[in-house]
Amino acid sequence: MAPRCKYYPSCSQYAVDAISAYGVKGVVMAAWRLLRCNPWSHGGVDYAVPKLSSSHTTNEVHA
Repeated sequence: MAPRCKYYPSCSQYAVDAISAYGVKGVVMAAWRLLRCNPWSHGGVDYAVPKLSSSHTTNEVHA
């Protein structure tokens, strides 16, 4: 059985996203994510930056 990441996105992508979005706080977030990655964690989807829903678009015009 090949090793695979328990989380999506991978820890390295999570770190890139977190540091890009939050700076120093992102480094702490990435470290915490690495600490949570262990044989007893359930894993799953865990985005560093919340994804916007389709109702939050930047090209809406308000009167």
